[in-house]
Amino acid sequence: MLDSVLINILGTELLSAIQLGFPSVGPVIVIQKNSPTQQGTVTGKSVYLEKLFDLPRGWPMTTYTPVDAFNVTESVEQLYETNFRISSLSWQDPALPDAQVVTASDIVNQINLFFMLPSRQLMLTALGVRILRISEVRNPYFENDDHQFEAHPNFDIVTTHSRTISMVTKGTGVVTGDIKVVLP
Repeated sequence: MLDSVLINILGTELLSAIQLGFPSVGPVIVIQKNSPTQQGTVTGKSVYLEKLFDLPRGWPMTTYTPVDAFNVTESVEQLYETNFRISSLSWQDPALPDAQVVTASDIVNQINLFFMLPSRQLMLTALGVRILRISEVRNPYFENDDHQFEAHPNFDIVTTHSRTISMVTKGTGVVTGDIKVVLP
């Protein structure tokens, strides 16, 4: 599975999780990112999806499929664990009553629970993606542009999927054997 396909699937799931948990929260932007920076940070509510790394698992599986009398398609499939970090930023308005304030931690915890729903896991499996592991929600703080400490909650999710490469190669000739008994 290509990274772009996997990221698109997870991005769509992130939007679904937010809409399910906070239908009246207003717009929440899902962004693929490297890390939050002070330049270009979204000022509204945002969820960040960061690919951390790929880890091949097991041995590649090779298959050969005949194309015609002289050629075969050689395919190699490798299973991968791909690690993502999901985080959120949500600027809080102190003028709002506490019941209306949705924190970044609220958003991240909602997404964490959403990925644990059996129905979502079945849907992802049908798309060729499985969830192997979901980590705890961490809540580190950083200093924002206004020199205020802001929470940046996040968790890691490990997905499993496969990648395949195929090419047509020349096949081998057919060899038939005949056993002859040689007596001394």
